Amino acid sequence: MSSRQFELLLSLQNLFNDHYPFLYSLPVSIIRHKTKKNSYISLKKVTCRFNSFKSLIPPICLSVSMFCHISAILTVRNGRSLAEMALDSRIWSWCLMTLLSFSGFIGYCMWLMSGLREAIYLTNQLVTIQLEIVKQESPPGPHKKPTLDSMLQYHLNLCIWIGYLFAWVAIPLGIIADMDPYYYVFENLCTTELISGILPLIFGQSIFLQFVTLFIVRELLNIFIVYESIRLCLFCVAFVLFAGQAFMTIASQLVTQVVEVGLRSKVAHIYNGLVILMQIISKPIRTTAALCLIGVTFVTVFSTFIAVKLQGEMPFYITIFNAGIVITTLVLTQLQLRTVGGCNDLSKSFIAACKSEEVLVPMGKKDRKLCRMEGKCLREMALEVGFGSLKFSRLTASSKSEVMVYIVDETINMLMAF
Repeated sequence: MSSRQFELLLSLQNLFNDHYPFLYSLPVSIIRHKTKKNSYISLKKVTCRFNSFKSLIPPICLSVSMFCHISAILTVRNGRSLAEMALDSRIWSWCLMTLLSFSGFIGYCMWLMSGLREAIYLTNQLVTIQLEIVKQESPPGPHKKPTLDSMLQYHLNLCIWIGYLFAWVAIPLGIIADMDPYYYVFENLCTTELISGILPLIFGQSIFLQFVTLFIVRELLNIFIVYESIRLCLFCVAFVLFAGQAFMTIASQLVTQVVEVGLRSKVAHIYNGLVILMQIISKPIRTTAALCLIGVTFVTVFSTFIAVKLQGEMPFYITIFNAGIVITTLVLTQLQLRTVGGCNDLSKSFIAACKSEEVLVPMGKKDRKLCRMEGKCLREMALEVGFGSLKFSRLTASSKSEVMVYIVDETINMLMAF
């Protein structure tokens, strides 16, 4: 099994779990296993002291982020017209962060709290099936094992290191640009009768000491939430890519086996096992896909609007930062859609190969009949989009261009509206 398929996850495990600045890990850990011929990974639930409390820290962070951003929006909108608010880059940024925090909160609760066992089972089963397929692997045929492009791999690794090393740099830059929502929250809290009465009791009459202490607390909270948000976002991207690459590797090898030796019961069982795995976690996958598409659209539209329309209202580095977010989001979205579309393509190729005359003709009469019966029971795999039991659409090979065109259209419409 190529290490490239999971080296992103290992990098994230090393930086954002094993050497996380705040010294606590997610409720799941990535374990690397090495053999003489192969290396592979597995997921394991973390069991340690105060594990239940630690697992609640990320959703609490995201909840605090939502509350603070909404409070800041309500504070700065007082006495201002809608047109003035529309030209305020802070409101655009805070609305976007509120949406992303909400999406992250829902995703974390689905996958790492209520659905942790299913997520671990799915990943480990994919790895097990992939290892079994690799053992039977024949010489390379027309369907080569898919891997991440070197440039995309480099780009993703760069994003991981930038997020780990320089996330704290965004905080002082945001303060200089007056983009910090926590300032307005703390300012409102300090004007309340309860807090204004407690502060002199703690710090005496030293206004400077009060200011420095509240500033440090505010910035630590800011850095903490930024790191947690980056960690969850990067793990989400890496796991989707890993699962997609694993599906594609398995499906491509199954297609090769069908073309070479016809459809065997074992091959059909492996494919049906993949379909069943998708059905087991269909509800959280639908919701996650919908939240990701909504989040990607809003990030692209809002960040483009800030970088293009409001560039004169803020420091140049905020414009560069938003432009970088747009480029990175589009690259990652295209990569994710290409991976999902590739899974659907290979699924179609597998079913078509099972029904192909080139495969059926060389078989004996009995084997041909069994192959046709097995082929009729095979279902196409495609990522569904929706919320819970509601299904809105399916992401197929043609969805990549449709989604990208939709995002570009919405971005242009927003730029033309103001």
